[in-house]
Amino acid sequence: MAFKLKAVFIQFKPKSLMRIPGQIGDWYERDNIIYITVASEMDAKSAYAVAVHELFEKLKCDEDGVTEKQVDKWDTDHQDSDEECGDMKGCPYGKQHKLATKLEKLWLKVAGGMSWKKHDKHLDEVVDS
Repeated sequence: MAFKLKAVFIQFKPKSLMRIPGQIGDWYERDNIIYITVASEMDAKSAYAVAVHELFEKLKCDEDGVTEKQVDKWDTDHQDSDEECGDMKGCPYGKQHKLATKLEKLWLKVAGGMSWKKHDKHLDEVVDS
């Protein structure tokens, strides 16, 4: 599938206002605009790393034919799991999620100046809050 240029809107807002309860990062598309939403309760470096993850995951899902509807259904059906939805066996966007996580780690190392361990701790704190 060929990429089409689309506007990208990144927003940071309280976890309680996320589309799917319990999530700290999300993506969706409306009217040819890609919306990336990240929970605002985390450190700025972690928040931008999650935004990078979400944008890459969305673009890779588009390229691979994984729909927003499939992703949202999976995430909604598994929102009470202790495991991250994208890491679960059978996840329709598991491959895209794993690649996005690699990019997130690279961004943290190169641009964010933060260890994965520290970033993961920030994410756990937000999830548990």
